[in-house]
Amino acid sequence: MNLKYFKNKSKKGNVALDLIILIIVIFSFATAGVFLNLMMSEMNTSIQNDTSISVEGKALMQEKTTGFPILVENLFLLIFFGLWVVMLITAWFADTHPIFFIFTAILIVFVTIIGMNVSNTYQEITADAALTASADMFPNINFIMGNLGVVLLVMGFSVIMVLFGKSRYG
Repeated sequence: MNLKYFKNKSKKGNVALDLIILIIVIFSFATAGVFLNLMMSEMNTSIQNDTSISVEGKALMQEKTTGFPILVENLFLLIFFGLWVVMLITAWFADTHPIFFIFTAILIVFVTIIGMNVSNTYQEITADAALTASADMFPNINFIMGNLGVVLLVMGFSVIMVLFGKSRYG
């Protein structure tokens, strides 16, 4: 079987679409993490005040509530950097013509503008008085979401460099 057939079949360098998918995934994960952390904290408070629950149960709930933000942050970073690596690998195997460089760069600028709007939306959501304490427990998520425009610009142009910078072989 000719492997070259599969290499070139339906592999397009669609950096903008990949970045939009990344925006949707990380925004959804970040906001869900903040809301779930708030819910878990409130549930922990009610469990700690309940006299019918054993000391072991209260200690277990306190431990899970304390560890939840660390888990969410680590998963967020894993997803974020994992998607970036997948985009770089996909860009390496995609065959594109150099004429599309300008078009791709323009699309990345538009995606960056979308990312800045999503960043502002995230900051407005987490600025709510009820969510501020919960959101403050996620410093890495807040940094990435607060600087999403710049992060997307760096990611987009790193993918462009891989997409258009590789040598044409075979």
